[in-house]
Amino acid sequence: MRLLRSSPWRIAMASILIVAIATTVVSAHLSGAGAADHEAVWTVAGAGSGTVVAIALVTLFVSRRATRSLHSLTQGVERLAAGDLDYRVEALSESETQELAQAFNTMAATLRGSIQALTGERNKLSAVLATMADGVVVLDSEGRVELFNPAAELLLGLPSQNTVGANFIERVRDHDLQRLVSQCRQTGLSQRGQVGLLHPNRELGATATPVPERVGTGVLLTLHDLTELRKLETTRREFVSNVSHELRTPIAAVKAMAETLQAGALEEQKTARDFINRILREADRMGLMVNELLELSRLESGRVALQLRPVNLRALVEDVVAQFQALSTAKAITLVVALSDGLPFLAAEEEKLRQVLVNLLDNALKFTSPHGVVTVHAEERGSAVAVSVQDTGSGIPREHLPHIFERFYKADRSRRDSGAGLGLAIVKHIVQTHGGTVDAESQEGVGSVFTFTIPKAA
Repeated sequence: MRLLRSSPWRIAMASILIVAIATTVVSAHLSGAGAADHEAVWTVAGAGSGTVVAIALVTLFVSRRATRSLHSLTQGVERLAAGDLDYRVEALSESETQELAQAFNTMAATLRGSIQALTGERNKLSAVLATMADGVVVLDSEGRVELFNPAAELLLGLPSQNTVGANFIERVRDHDLQRLVSQCRQTGLSQRGQVGLLHPNRELGATATPVPERVGTGVLLTLHDLTELRKLETTRREFVSNVSHELRTPIAAVKAMAETLQAGALEEQKTARDFINRILREADRMGLMVNELLELSRLESGRVALQLRPVNLRALVEDVVAQFQALSTAKAITLVVALSDGLPFLAAEEEKLRQVLVNLLDNALKFTSPHGVVTVHAEERGSAVAVSVQDTGSGIPREHLPHIFERFYKADRSRRDSGAGLGLAIVKHIVQTHGGTVDAESQEGVGSVFTFTIPKAA
């Protein structure tokens, strides 16, 4: 039955019906005719019937080819809709279906090129979003997250797999971000602001840009990390403040003593000699501070090119300890050298390494009371050698330990003769430049241990 309902079979059946009707009509006319007329009519009827049958067969053949072409086109559309962009149809007739097939193939090729171009652009955009340092968040008109790049995941401390599709404000829970997004959606204008997050602890610059949708307005939110910039600004302010404070005291002292000498103290030899010695000490202190600042600036800039050579640590330690022997004797402090046997040579610049040891020993002697002990240890640790300077001094309060390697930081700011607070910062940068590490342990009333590592020579 399904076969009979198709167009070619309908045409064929109609042709056969015409032949049957014609035969019936002819038979009716022949019933009263003579033999000659009878033969002539049958001849004409037969010829007509043959023609009709031939036409029916030709029509059936052509129609079936056209139907197959249309079926091929239908299959092509289905394949194309399923994503097979490489599928092409082939026309089976020379009629309009061939033009239709050509048009379909042209459309399929154009669609394939367009989709490939869009896919390429999408991949480029995905690569840009994945590698950019700024966070990008796209919200729909209802505030749900549609796009969340890795930078946003890092800056906001949210995993993307649990954030995409969720309500953004419920996930972030930050009032400033919520206000920025709401103002952008209400005004239809870009909004900019700074946001301070508690978890994680970050300073962010945020820009909310409206994105029109079919229903409502979405928001494109870009986030820029300002945390390091704010720290740098704070460090610069503290640097200026600390330098001013450290220089103000010796400059004031030098000025006061010079004015006293000018007012007549020059005539008193003992007083004048004492003031001149003090002026020289203050000048030396300022000169040392300037030199340390220059040294620290060079180290922090990364432009210091180390001349690494094999360094005999034992010989260097004994030489530096000998420099402090007179000072330790004067302060009744015992200096002890306790180095492991068979220490390897270090890959270091000897003068820089000497500076590290000098700064650490100077600090240890400065904060150790008379009859105390300062010990220098050294031992191998894997591919490096660990050197420790231990003292039995007053120790460092726990709250100060995380900051002692910062510039100008002093655990005891009441002591004027304890230096500018740059020595440990220089130690840290010298050790890190060599590829080593430095840390400190301390207990109030017991003492401190400063340990640094330097790689062994090859």
